Amino acid sequence: METLLDVIRVEPRQDHTLLLEFENHEIRLFDMTPYLKKKPYVPLNHSPLFMRATVDYGTVVWPGNIDIAPETLWDHSTQTTLNFSVKHAGASDKRHSTRNVERELNDAIVNDPTAVILA
Repeated sequence: METLLDVIRVEPRQDHTLLLEFENHEIRLFDMTPYLKKKPYVPLNHSPLFMRATVDYGTVVWPGNIDIAPETLWDHSTQTTLNFSVKHAGASDKRHSTRNVERELNDAIVNDPTAVILA
């Protein structure tokens, strides 16, 4: 079984592709074009809404409760040498950091169920 990698950064592009950075720091390019004619992605087609993609809990999301599975993004994207624009270069996902803390706490509890965690 492959490890599920979270998306930590996204840059939507005018050509309906998503420039993605995964938690292993690999940069990949995902083409959303074939998805834009299917539910729930139809509202993103030919809409400024597409450019409002963000990262939330390790995957790409858009306003209106639209998201796409991180494994789909990984499996159907290609490695690229493209760089993020300056506008997106410093972007980070606050919830991704929170998710990592949650994982670490969960691991600590699993490894030592008698441990007391002070918050």
